[in-house]
Amino acid sequence: MVIYDVEYHFDLGKGDNERYLDMLKPYCSDTCIANYFKEFSWKEYVKNYSHLYRYNSNFVDMLKDYSSGRDKSIKGFEPKKEVMDYDVEKTSVNPVEVDSVKLYYLKKFVDACKKNHIPLVMFVSPRYDVTSTTVHEPVKAFCEENGVPFYDYFNDTYYQSHKDLFADSRHLNEKGAYYYTGQIIKDLK
Repeated sequence: MVIYDVEYHFDLGKGDNERYLDMLKPYCSDTCIANYFKEFSWKEYVKNYSHLYRYNSNFVDMLKDYSSGRDKSIKGFEPKKEVMDYDVEKTSVNPVEVDSVKLYYLKKFVDACKKNHIPLVMFVSPRYDVTSTTVHEPVKAFCEENGVPFYDYFNDTYYQSHKDLFADSRHLNEKGAYYYTGQIIKDLK
């Protein structure tokens, strides 16, 4: 099963596709990723023939990760221990113009899950700093059209009234993540 956390700018927003290409460069030997570069940015596709180019901007970060004192046994969830103890101004999130390229790849992802009989469920994680919004309406409509279950907790009133569940206005802390995980489990059942 794939549990997909929708991030509205990353998954839908227009105009920032090249921003995320750097993360994919090290994986260009994979045909699927290489084809993405070919379809989206032929210049980047050609540059990625050089293995050195793929890691060029990541080399210093990789060295930091390797030499840092971080616990390397952690292979997934790293809880945030902080508790948000300050007030934030809650704002409305305006709808974004939907990027046809991102929608195309989201559709390819859904189709690949269906073809391989992999159950897919999409969620939107809670945030503390937002008021009611329609920013996720396009992905909600997309999910309905494609038969994908969709759960939106972005501005859920329970989370909005429990500041102690957040490390900061955009990230749940360990207590909040534990509670949210329980909510996801209920939804999946």
